[in-house]
Amino acid sequence: MIGNCLYQTISNKNRHDLEKIAPFKCTRSDAWLGEGYYFWDTFIELAHQWGQCAYETDYIICRTSTTCPDEDFLDLVGNTTQIKDLKDIVLNLEKLYAKKLTIPFVVNYLRNIPSFPYKAIRIQSQETFFYLAHYNRFFKDKKNAYFSLCPSIQCCIIDKSILKLPVVVEYCSSDEHNTECL
Repeated sequence: MIGNCLYQTISNKNRHDLEKIAPFKCTRSDAWLGEGYYFWDTFIELAHQWGQCAYETDYIICRTSTTCPDEDFLDLVGNTTQIKDLKDIVLNLEKLYAKKLTIPFVVNYLRNIPSFPYKAIRIQSQETFFYLAHYNRFFKDKKNAYFSLCPSIQCCIIDKSILKLPVVVEYCSSDEHNTECL
């Protein structure tokens, strides 16, 4: 299930009338899950980390949630049946293309099928932001296996109508109390 809070990190240059125009759609060709409205699921620390990586110190974090029922989103974090189905699709496509494929390639392939039924996709990256590694807890000392208390989960919202709008400005780097950011 998609978390109760979704956070979108954006450049501080978009601060005027933000709640009227947000969220912002990602149309970059290298977007992991294709075009959509990208949010960090549940953990605002991830939104801050992305803000620091992408915008250094000049960013805004907006908060919203969704009304999306479980059957309308592809949950590659908590739905093991959907994860297994994706695994089967990936392996079959790799046989067809005779090479290992990236997740963006496979998701783009699926999204171009007219019967693709999902309004959102939720996925977790196994790469942990370096500065958030302090949230990792190892199962045994001096071993590699760990559990993240702040997992890197993203949501790509394909159908904006499932979002609760307007967004709320949760953080503004220039001044949290600056009315220009509200």
